[in-house]
Amino acid sequence: MRVAWLVPALLLLSATAQSVLSAAVINQPILFVVRNQYHADHHNTHTMFPSAPNEFSNGYYEGGNSALKVFDPAGGGVRTILAAGADGVIRDPDVHFSGTRIVFAWRKSLADCYHIYEINADGTGLKQLTALPDVDDFDPIYLPDDRIVTWVDLNAVYYPSYASNYPDNAGGRSPLIFTQLSQLAGFTGKNVYDANSVKSLGEQISFDRPEKSPCLSGVTGANYTQALALIQAGQAALAAKPREDMSNCTLQCAMDIWRENKYQDRLNRERMNQAAVAAGAKVRLPAKLISPE
Repeated sequence: MRVAWLVPALLLLSATAQSVLSAAVINQPILFVVRNQYHADHHNTHTMFPSAPNEFSNGYYEGGNSALKVFDPAGGGVRTILAAGADGVIRDPDVHFSGTRIVFAWRKSLADCYHIYEINADGTGLKQLTALPDVDDFDPIYLPDDRIVTWVDLNAVYYPSYASNYPDNAGGRSPLIFTQLSQLAGFTGKNVYDANSVKSLGEQISFDRPEKSPCLSGVTGANYTQALALIQAGQAALAAKPREDMSNCTLQCAMDIWRENKYQDRLNRERMNQAAVAAGAKVRLPAKLISPE
């Protein structure tokens, strides 16, 4: 069976309008997803950021009543290819060019993440393609060469660079390790490292002006002194090893350095190819970089 990726609005066309369309289009099955209505926010907010302890929009996730389905215009019937489960949500289906396979994102429960799955158009052969913990994968699409491209969200704070000089710390960016953040929370009474608390309370630490850090408000005595010392230690760490969003940053992670070199290598190859095309000449490209892994 060939499943066409047609706009569901086609169902609303009048009989007259449909009659002028090719039967090859009208009679193709239409793939669609059913789910609960998203909350009035950016469309992915309440469905992303996996597992209850790390839920970014806590309480917004609403699973259930979701399935991958096909409407048959010729017969008028609707068939369920895959039900998402009692607390699951299916989203972002894409049909293979052959019409025989479907790739999609599926979050099975509140405690789960979105992962990429593939299934045959007849509902057989379900396969899970991605499975990293605490990572959301969604919006998959097939490429003409049979590869699949998907969005991967690492659920970290958004920065202009993927590189990180603090990969093992909170968000991959904090100069304070988790033990120090826990101590700071104890001294100030404020949860300075939990995503939900940071979202509701706002930014709590200022490494530019430690004494002005909002988390210090109302803190006195020895607790204030020790909390301030921790934030000042973070300030000193950033001075010695700046973050990637700081102008004087130097990459220190071997993988990040390799990625940057790979990017620059690709830019150089592109320039060489463009120059060769313009000149009508051949070009011998340098050997590709080898990953340090």
